[in-house]
Amino acid sequence: MFKKESNFKKTLISWKTENKLKFEKNWKGSGELNDPVIIENVNNLNRIIEFRSNKLHYIITGVTINELFLVTTQNIIIENCNIFRLNIQGCYNLTINDNKIISLKTAFTKASAFENNQIHPHSLIQWESESLQNLLIKLARIMIIAIPICVFFLLISVFFTSFLLIWATRIFCSFIMTFAFYILFLFVKRKNYTKNMGSNVKVNNKTLKIR
Repeated sequence: MFKKESNFKKTLISWKTENKLKFEKNWKGSGELNDPVIIENVNNLNRIIEFRSNKLHYIITGVTINELFLVTTQNIIIENCNIFRLNIQGCYNLTINDNKIISLKTAFTKASAFENNQIHPHSLIQWESESLQNLLIKLARIMIIAIPICVFFLLISVFFTSFLLIWATRIFCSFIMTFAFYILFLFVKRKNYTKNMGSNVKVNNKTLKIR
C-alpha cells in the first residue's frame, strides 16, 4: 500500500505557483469555494508535495502520497488517500477524512476536521498528545535562552588572548544566534497564523492495521 522512496525533490504549491501548476497538470476546478481544484492523480508530481500559503480551494482524493506538508495554509480537503508522512503546521480550515496515514504530525493547526482516519498506532498517540507542537514550543524556549548566552560570550570574547579563540567564539555564537532568530521567526509565524481560530474536530480516528 505504501512505498517509501528516497527522493528529495519537492513540488511546491503556493500562491505563486498554483495557477501555473493547475494549467500544466490539467487539474479540474477554478479553485473557488464552490468549484475547488481537484487533484486525483499525483503521478506527475514529485514524491514530496508541499502546500504553502495557497489561496485556492483544493480537494485531494484517492491518491497515494509519500510525503505531504501543509504549512501556513488553508481550504484543503484530503479524503480517501494513503499517506506515508503528513506534516501540518500553522493551518486552518482543513478537512482530513477517511485516509490511511503512517505518520501524522500537527502543530498550531486549528478550525480543522479529522474524521474516520486510520493512523499508525505510534503516530496516533503522538498526534493526540500534540507532541510536535510541544516540541516546537520547547525549542523556541531554548532559543530564547541561547540568544543572551551568545551575546554574553561575544562580549567577553574581547578579553580572550588567543586570536583563534576570539574568532571561533564569534563565528560560533553568530551562527547560533542566526539559527535561533530563524527558529523563533518560524515559530511566531505558524502560531500567529491560526491565533484567533477555533478548535479542531477529531471524530472516530482509529488505529491503522498494518498487514
